[in-house]
Amino acid sequence: MNTNQRQLSPREQAAKTTFAIFTFLTIVCGIASIYTTAMGLMTVTDDFFIQCGVAMAAGCCASGFWYFVGRHIEYSSGLQLGLYGLLAIPFVAVIFGFSTIWTVITIGGRRAQVTHMTKTIDTAERLASGYWQRGEREANLVPVFESQARQFDSYARTDMGGGLSNLKGRGEVVVNLETTANLFRNVADQIKGNAKLRKDTYDGLKKKLAAARKIAAESDRGSVGDTRLMEENSLKFTKELADINELLATLNSISSRSYVKQINKNLSRLAMVSDPGNQPGQIAAVKRMKDVVATSQQIIAEVVGDDEEVLEQQQAFSMIDAPQAVLRYWREVSYAWSFALGLDFFPILFLFAMAISSRLHRQNQTAY
Repeated sequence: MNTNQRQLSPREQAAKTTFAIFTFLTIVCGIASIYTTAMGLMTVTDDFFIQCGVAMAAGCCASGFWYFVGRHIEYSSGLQLGLYGLLAIPFVAVIFGFSTIWTVITIGGRRAQVTHMTKTIDTAERLASGYWQRGEREANLVPVFESQARQFDSYARTDMGGGLSNLKGRGEVVVNLETTANLFRNVADQIKGNAKLRKDTYDGLKKKLAAARKIAAESDRGSVGDTRLMEENSLKFTKELADINELLATLNSISSRSYVKQINKNLSRLAMVSDPGNQPGQIAAVKRMKDVVATSQQIIAEVVGDDEEVLEQQQAFSMIDAPQAVLRYWREVSYAWSFALGLDFFPILFLFAMAISSRLHRQNQTAY
């Protein structure tokens, strides 16, 4: 036994024990980080050397830096601690980009992608339901459209040839009346002609949405490390989305909107016809025409509905990869972010504790 070896003070013994614990935890966190980073990289590349190379580089970089700072922090001055803090900024950026994000993908990537699948299906179902309900409103108004066409036809033949025969601009008014009657008739014919296509398209869309939701459910039941299953299901979901986009576009196009817009223009022109002097016959005829126009405008407003602006915003749905998913749906996978940040930056807590302890010890020595 070497009797000349200086016996460590309780403070030095505690510091040595703390550093040993810190070293052990740093190594454990580094190994875990290497594994989770490699698992995350499997979602974007099958190259074994890239997976292992990036994971090893990130893990060793983090562990080596934390060990270096922990080794020297006990005897560092305030200026040196500040320099370590500045040096930590690029290291933290490297660790976050090459380790933390991939750990998040490993732990929460599947959940984030399933969340995207579910939200996409929900939005597509809402749009499909809106398109269908709009079509139902139009179909229920077919008898009304036909009735309005007959009224405008009748008005053009009777009042314009009688009570309004001397109305200024009579020829233009007659053309607008006849055009409006034809448009109402065409709307009714189009809606009846597209009834089967609309139903077949909506039924096909519901089947595709059900198939997509089944894929999302299968993905949700997968394990954290089963990247192969997630890749296969992502491809299947992408294929279903392509069909869903096509069917949604078809269902959206089965509408009387083009005729409705033209009808609105004609009704606006007819509503601006001035009252012709004080002749009772002409005044009564203009009033009847404006009453018909007002009724038609109410019908058009019912066809358009309050949700028309939302339904007009047709969008193409697509699948996203795991890195995009964990960033877009970070709230849904906050547990994964907490785990990854804790795994890679847990040693910082020990470093702060060691720095504070060293600072207090020096202050006590100075005081005595």
